[in-house]
Amino acid sequence: LISFISRFFKKIITGILMSLQSKSRKVKYNLFYKKNLESKLNKVDKLNMGAGDYIITGWLNIGIYSEDDIRWGTVKEKNGALIMNYNINYDIPIKTNSIKYIYSSHMIEHLNFNDGIKFLEKCYKILKKDGIIRLVFPDLQLWVKNYYESNNEFFIQYYNHTMSINELPELKTNGEIFMSQIYNWGHNWGYDYDSIKDILQRSGFKDIKRMAFHESQIPNIMEIEPDIEERKLESIYVEVKK
Repeated sequence: LISFISRFFKKIITGILMSLQSKSRKVKYNLFYKKNLESKLNKVDKLNMGAGDYIITGWLNIGIYSEDDIRWGTVKEKNGALIMNYNINYDIPIKTNSIKYIYSSHMIEHLNFNDGIKFLEKCYKILKKDGIIRLVFPDLQLWVKNYYESNNEFFIQYYNHTMSINELPELKTNGEIFMSQIYNWGHNWGYDYDSIKDILQRSGFKDIKRMAFHESQIPNIMEIEPDIEERKLESIYVEVKK
């Protein structure tokens, strides 16, 4: 019996020690990996946040991608662009006051209200003085206006464009199409100019401007901002200087 108890506790202690060693190796690996990643990101000064399939050459494009293509938390170079598989809800491993330009199109509406504020606070932190962030997102006021005025043409155009991209159920009324915009695509919140201005100010920004498509303080905006009909139809463009 004593021998059995001795072997039993020996196995438990051995298991605990192996587990601690494994965790120790993992911590050391993560610290080493994080250091290497940060050394790569230190060279970056332009970010495309929530890039998706739209990749900007010469920028770091951050989005969530298949790990079969890009390992989670790593940066891959492709056709002159850097692509990072990463969730921006986590801390962004980029130096404070190091980024010149941030471009983010149709991303912030995928975050809930609190996460949207946290995202903008992170952007404020990493932007240089006089750095610029450009936000593009569905204009809630525009949608409400067209719905209230029964502007059938607006809803028909949007539906026809989006149907060519993704399969949607058959939608017949303006209300159905409006609800599909709000509840589909992984959207979690909606903004008009006043509400985006509010959370930008909460995040520390002051110099906030409403812009038009391809009107920007960011150089070469025509090469950066995609010319997509349904995006132009429904979007609002806002730029902020730190």
